[in-house]
Amino acid sequence: MVFNLVSPTLAVLSNSKRQKLSRRLLGLIFTSFVLLFSLFLYRQPYTVLIAWSLAALLAWHLLFVRRTIVFDLERKQITTEVSSVYTLAMQVISIEGITALQFLQSTKRGETRAYYEIHAVLKNQTETIRLEFGSKDLMLELVKQISDFTNIPWVDN
Repeated sequence: MVFNLVSPTLAVLSNSKRQKLSRRLLGLIFTSFVLLFSLFLYRQPYTVLIAWSLAALLAWHLLFVRRTIVFDLERKQITTEVSSVYTLAMQVISIEGITALQFLQSTKRGETRAYYEIHAVLKNQTETIRLEFGSKDLMLELVKQISDFTNIPWVDN
């Protein structure tokens, strides 16, 4: 994701061009498969039609999905939004409720390769909220940019 400073009090973290392109390419491949399959649906039972419609819905969302995180210092909030044609998920976090940004190394189950995450540590909750994940250099640069912009300290675990 790319950190874009819109104004002195507003910054947006959005998908990079490479992420958008790869998502669209995957979506187009999947959509072409669904459209080819739809040519043979006119004599199929309803279960096949329902499976096709679910696949078409997934392809639609793969083509148009956007994930953005908005840092608004005037409203003192961080808004994360996942949307396609319409909003799929939205979360608003108060900046005043965040004690620190946490930089963590993590591994997925069954994988030996590590990836890195940025979490927001909240004052009144025991759980953290994951903001982003990726490679070490990218996440380290990103957590520094977010910390500098929001004046929230970050910790390295």
